[in-house]
Amino acid sequence: MTVKDSCQEFLVYLSTVRGMTDNTITAYSEDYKKLAEFLGEDTEIDKVSLQDLRFCVGSLSAQKFSVASINRFIASLRSLFAYSQKFGRLQVNPALQLKSLKMPKHLPTFMTGTEVDALCEQPQKNELLWASRDKAIFEALYSSGCRVAELVSLKIGDFSAGAKSAVVKGKGQKDRIVYFEEDARKALADYLPERKALLARLKLPG
Repeated sequence: MTVKDSCQEFLVYLSTVRGMTDNTITAYSEDYKKLAEFLGEDTEIDKVSLQDLRFCVGSLSAQKFSVASINRFIASLRSLFAYSQKFGRLQVNPALQLKSLKMPKHLPTFMTGTEVDALCEQPQKNELLWASRDKAIFEALYSSGCRVAELVSLKIGDFSAGAKSAVVKGKGQKDRIVYFEEDARKALADYLPERKALLARLKLPG
């Protein structure tokens, strides 16, 4: 069976037997058009080698296709050749040895010290009731390195005297102690005594 006929047969199988969506079928179809262009429509599928498939993948890479697009193409090849082997179209499946490309790792971006200072000072520039709360949140997050979910779940009793530290419950419900630097301690000391009055004015439960 030719590559073209094998692709068409598999697409019919995906649509009628597997019940895949039109969008999924279209994506597979585009990948198989590329395969047929690389190898030739009349090439017998049982004559396709691992080297042939690597050539196809290398051609996509040379054309600057994204890693995600190339890996989808590789997945489409694996599906096609696994189907063809299952139904006796070929004896050996060359796509089994075809490896996906590694996705590039992107380093996280960090705020500069100046940006952090500007963020922490922002609440003081307005007259809103919760300015002291926001200031305390920003300073505490920056100082302690704890997660937002950990910080907002803290209760008054979790803070030490002078707000020098707090006990937070992290992943796996494990407790750990985080410490606050001077700016954070001051912001917390300014906010915590005002907390009940602030919540009352906002008509929120304490």
